[in-house]
Amino acid sequence: MADSIKYPPKTIIIHQGSTILHIGLATDSEPKVLLNCIARKSARGCLGKIPEIVKLKPLISFDSELSEEILSSFKSSDDSAHVVLKDELHDIWIQGSSPNNSCSDSGTQFVPFIEGFKLCDGDTYELQWPILSGSFNNKFVITENVQSLADMWSYALTKYFNIPCDRFPKYSVLLVIDDIFIRREVRYTIDKLMKELKFSRFMVFPTSFLYMGGTGSLHNCCIVDLGFYKTTISCLANGLSLLDVRVNLPRGGSDCLQALRAALEYYSQEREPIEPAKICCVESYDIRNYLSHRRYESGSYNDTFQLLTAMHTADSDMAMRLATESLNAVLSRDIAVKLGSGTLTLPASAIVKIHLSPFFPVDTAAEISLTPPPPLNPQYQVHPADAPEPDDPLDDYCSRKRKLPGDEETEETSIPKSSSSSKASVFYSEPETLQKPSEFKDLAEAIAWSIRNATVAAAPISDPSESEALQQQQPTAANNPVEQPSAATDTRNEQLRQKIASCIVLVGGGAEGISGLLLKRVLTQKLQQLLGEDFRVNVFTRPQSIPDPAWQGARIAVSADFASELWISRKEWEQLGARTLREKGAFIW
Repeated sequence: MADSIKYPPKTIIIHQGSTILHIGLATDSEPKVLLNCIARKSARGCLGKIPEIVKLKPLISFDSELSEEILSSFKSSDDSAHVVLKDELHDIWIQGSSPNNSCSDSGTQFVPFIEGFKLCDGDTYELQWPILSGSFNNKFVITENVQSLADMWSYALTKYFNIPCDRFPKYSVLLVIDDIFIRREVRYTIDKLMKELKFSRFMVFPTSFLYMGGTGSLHNCCIVDLGFYKTTISCLANGLSLLDVRVNLPRGGSDCLQALRAALEYYSQEREPIEPAKICCVESYDIRNYLSHRRYESGSYNDTFQLLTAMHTADSDMAMRLATESLNAVLSRDIAVKLGSGTLTLPASAIVKIHLSPFFPVDTAAEISLTPPPPLNPQYQVHPADAPEPDDPLDDYCSRKRKLPGDEETEETSIPKSSSSSKASVFYSEPETLQKPSEFKDLAEAIAWSIRNATVAAAPISDPSESEALQQQQPTAANNPVEQPSAATDTRNEQLRQKIASCIVLVGGGAEGISGLLLKRVLTQKLQQLLGEDFRVNVFTRPQSIPDPAWQGARIAVSADFASELWISRKEWEQLGARTLREKGAFIW
C-alpha cells in the first residue's frame, strides 16, 4: 500500500530529537540519521560531552533478585522471542569511528553532527546541543539554539541532498514537534524556517500523531515515546493527542547507560572471594583500571562509545539466546559484555535491571534500603489559557477565556457548555478539574493515570452521525435540551479509556530490541493490575517491517488528502503568526 502512495518530491521532513536528527525528503523511504549537535569556534571551547541532566538516580541493587512481580511477567510467556536490534546512536558512533569519516579542523566556524563531537577535544571548539529533553537547552540563549538548528539543517540539506540554500524557497517543510512543547520555542523555530531560510510553506505535526499513522495504530490509542532523556505519554482520541493528560517523565536511554556503568563497576571490582563466573576477560586488569581511573572523562566521545558498545554487545548476546530459549530460562545465564579489549560477563538479571531500573525504580532497588527510590516527577503540557505569555491575543479562544467583565457574550463567541454540541469540532474541558500528580511510582502508574483521565470532553467528534446520536440521547424538557447527564458522559469516557488501553504502542529508541521486549512484558501485567478486569490491555512495539514509524507517518501525512488544508505559507506566517497554528495546525496549539 505504501508503494502506491505518491509522495511530494519537494517536501522536506525534519524530525528533531534531543540527541538525534532525522531529516530528508518525503520521497526517501528512510531518513538521514545524524547526531543532533554542533561544534562552534568559541572562547568557551572545551571537551565535548553528552549533556547530563542533574536528577536523583535510581538506587539499583545488583545483590538482590528481581521482584516477584517482574519475574511473573516474564513467566507469562514461555516462548522464545525474535528480537531485532536497532540502535541508532550506536550506529552513528560506528560510522563516526570509520577511517573514511575522519574530521580535521578546517578552519570553519562550525562543524555539525558526529564530526563536530570528535573535533571538540581542546580549547578551540564548544560543543552545543540545542535540544535537551525535548526543549531548548537553557545553557544557551534561545537565539543560539535556533541558529544551531538552522545551521545543521542547512548543512545536511546541502551536503547530503544537494539542495543549496538559494533553492530552499522551492521546498515545503513538515516540522515534527514533541507532544509536550513550549509555544515560544516552536514560534522561534518556525520564524527561522520561514523568515531566514525562506522555505515556501510549512506544516507542523506532533510526534504521537505520526507514530500513530506510521505504526498503523487505531485512532484511539496511547503512544509511549521512550527517548534518550525523557519518556512521553500521549493518549489519542480520534487521532488527536489529549492535551491535559500528556505526561513527560525524566527517564530514558541515558539513565540506562548510567545503570550499565554502575553494573560494570559492581561486577568488575575485586571482591573476596573472587567469583570466576563473574569476571572472565582477556585483560580484566585493563577493565578494572578503566573503571577505577576513568581513562576517558564521563560523557566524552570515547566514554560514550565504550558504553554504547558494551550495551550493544550485551543486547546482542541476550537476543541470540532468546532466539532459542524463553526469557525466563535466559535469566539464569551469563551475558557477555565487551569493554575495550576485554570481556566482562554479567548475569542476565543484571541486564534486565539495567533496562528496567529507570522506569521501575521500586522493583529494581534493594528490598531493605534506608532511602526509598526516587519517584518519577512528571512534566505536563501547559494549557493554552494558562500559558505564561499570550500566544495570540486576537485568538477567539484566548479572548473568550480572558473576556473582561461587562463584555457581551454572543452565540458566536461563547465557549461551548457541553461536549454534546453537534457543531463543535474540538474543545477542552476546564483544566482545573483534573488533579495532576506531582510524582509517579513508575512508568506503569503514569500510563494508567493518563488513560484513566482521558475524557470525551477533550476529544474531537469527527463523525457527525456520532454527534447526532449523542444529542438524541439527551433528555429534553418542553423540547429544550437540558444539560448532558453524567451517566451518558461516563459511558462514553469509559468506552474511550477501554479503547485506548487496548492499543498501547511503545516507540522511540528505548522501545527497541531487548528494552522493548522487557518493557512490553512488564507493562502488560502491571497495567492490567492497575486498570482492572474491565480493561483489556494490549501493549505493542514497532512492527518489524517498519524501521522508522514516525518517518513513515510523516510521509503519509504530507501525501494525504487533508494535507492541502494544513499547509501554512510564508506570507500567512508573516502576517498572522501563531494564529495560523490555531486555525490550521493538526493539533491543539
